[in-house]
Amino acid sequence: EPGDEGAMEAYTAGLELLAEDDLDGALGKLTEAVEADGGKNADFLVKRATVLGKLKRYAESLADARKAAEIDAENGVAHFRAAVAAFQLERFGDAQQGFERAKALLVSNASLAKQTETWLRKCAAELEDAAPGPSVVEETPAAADPVPAPAAPSTPAAKPDTAFPFDWFQSLTHVTIEIRAKGMPQDKVKSEITATNVSIDIELESAASTFSYDWDLFAEIDPSASRVKVMSKKIEVRLKKADANVQWLSLEAGSKGTTMTAGATGAAGAAPPKPSAYASKKNWDAIEKEIEKEEADDKPEGDAALNKLFQDIYKNASDETRRAMVKSFQTSGGTVLSTNWDEVGKKDYEKERPAPNGMEWRSWEGDKLDVEKEED
Repeated sequence: EPGDEGAMEAYTAGLELLAEDDLDGALGKLTEAVEADGGKNADFLVKRATVLGKLKRYAESLADARKAAEIDAENGVAHFRAAVAAFQLERFGDAQQGFERAKALLVSNASLAKQTETWLRKCAAELEDAAPGPSVVEETPAAADPVPAPAAPSTPAAKPDTAFPFDWFQSLTHVTIEIRAKGMPQDKVKSEITATNVSIDIELESAASTFSYDWDLFAEIDPSASRVKVMSKKIEVRLKKADANVQWLSLEAGSKGTTMTAGATGAAGAAPPKPSAYASKKNWDAIEKEIEKEEADDKPEGDAALNKLFQDIYKNASDETRRAMVKSFQTSGGTVLSTNWDEVGKKDYEKERPAPNGMEWRSWEGDKLDVEKEED
């Protein structure tokens, strides 16, 4: 049960460690809570997803957050955490959908709602700058001098209705191409990867023809560490960069830009912009710092942090645990907070709590109460 005492104790300990920024300790305790609960409590999973995200274990964070959203579809924080993890995994379309869902559910949470708007702007920029699909000819501005037409491709052009659009994006170490071809049989997709070229042939049964991609790459890759994977909704081409310091300005060679490598300087001696880990080539440092500042500003401190911790524990507690918390806190004058009803149910905290020096306990009627005095 979600209110299982062992799960609650581990969850409470995990929250305390998270509040102290002990991420490894928090992860261990929250994992205990999830396992003791059988993975049925959405809040337990969301908290663990939060810790996994802070540890940059994004795939695991995404799995936890998505499972939490399946358990509680109206849990806006679960959708938010899943979207953040998806973005960090460079799955920008999934991230955008997740943030839209979170936005609709987090209207009463001003802090996360504001962060969601920021993340949505990041998603829009990444998706806008991703390549829209196969392109052969780049338009020449009207004022430019005429240039010779490009040579015809070596493979037959596919019919418009058989072309599959694709997106590409990059991390610091890999370039990924996603071809949006759904339901393609594995044996109908042929590929060849060299250090400077990637070719993909997709055999189309319905059109009795083959649609081919042939990319002369912007920079060299490591063919032995690259691969093509045929999936249910897409074909994924994942290429390992030969030089992790190079940011690709385009997918194919011949870009008017230049490569940017770590430590390189321009003519004026200024260092180039920090390479972006995403396809848009935008430097998100300022926005990420803004998000971190918002999270820090909204992190409660002092009594507010203590109250927030109590609220989180109480929200996920069983009826017995709640009774224990209420009775122990109220009857002890705020000096004791216990989640163990077996212990609290047998104790009389009003008689056991010592009165401050120079004072004594009396009933509302003014009668002196027989309780211990505080020791010096």
